[in-house]
Amino acid sequence: MDTDSVKDSTESKISQSQLITLLYGEAELLHRKGHSLPEIRDRIVNAGLHQDDADQMIETLAGYLQQKQGEIGRRNVFYGTLWLLGAIGGGAAIYTASLSIGAWLAAICGGLLGLTLLVRGIMQLKGETS
Repeated sequence: MDTDSVKDSTESKISQSQLITLLYGEAELLHRKGHSLPEIRDRIVNAGLHQDDADQMIETLAGYLQQKQGEIGRRNVFYGTLWLLGAIGGGAAIYTASLSIGAWLAAICGGLLGLTLLVRGIMQLKGETS
C-alpha cells in the first residue's frame, strides 16, 4: 500500500471557500469577545493572509456586523412596541374588570419590558446610522 495515498486519505482537505468561511467565523467570534476590527485584521495578517485581502475582509465583516446590528435593533423595536401595546391593552382590560393589584403589576412589568426593548432598539438603530 502506498504511503502517499494513506497520507492523503487521513488529511482533511479544505477548499478555499471553506477556509474563507472559517476565517469570517473566527473574525466574528473575536469581535463578539470584544476585539476591535484593527486587532482582528492584524491577527488575520499574522496568520498569513495578504494585507489587502485582510483589509477587504474586515470591510466586508464590518458591513455584515452593521447590518446584523440593524436587524437586531429593528426586531427590538418591533417586539418592544408589541409588549407596550399589550400592556396598555391589558391595563385597559384590568381597569374595566376592576381586578387586583397583582394584575396591575403584571401589566406594569409588561409595559416596562416593552419600553426597555423599544428604547434599546432605537439606540441600536441610532448606532447603525452613525
